[in-house]
Amino acid sequence: MSQLAREHNYNLIVFRYQTIYENIILIMYYIYLTEKIVVIFCFYLLINVVTLNNRHMDLSVENSKVINSEYLNKILYPYYVTGFVDAEGCFLINVPSRSDQKLGYNVNLMFKIKLHSKDKVLLEKIRDYFGVGNITIRKNGYVEYIVSSKKDIEVIINHFDSYPLITQK
Repeated sequence: MSQLAREHNYNLIVFRYQTIYENIILIMYYIYLTEKIVVIFCFYLLINVVTLNNRHMDLSVENSKVINSEYLNKILYPYYVTGFVDAEGCFLINVPSRSDQKLGYNVNLMFKIKLHSKDKVLLEKIRDYFGVGNITIRKNGYVEYIVSSKKDIEVIINHFDSYPLITQK
């Protein structure tokens, strides 16, 4: 087979040249171009990261409240609430013994979301979305959104009938 007819494969590129020397030069050129593209892409990412960091450089608690309030002024969508409850919420059934009850037990249903106190605004938005429940501030730095009334639990169940959870709670 002549040198003109030889094919050399590299990275799914078929080369038809007279010498291997020319093939090596062409492969080096492709590598050079690839490195240039990677450098340009990295430079682009670096500029965007610096721009974002300059925009939100102050990450203090006071500034995070300002940033969070900007985002929380938006409407909570039903699927957002469902996804959030999928991750952070829980349904509880508590059966404490009580001597004043006919069977000696009381059944309490409860829906709860527990977050760090810095996320209290989000829990308030969720409470406002459902229109039921209470927010309790705990001493350990947590805030809880609790729905325990049977009538109010129906509001929560109706929401999840329309916008079902993905996980099993």
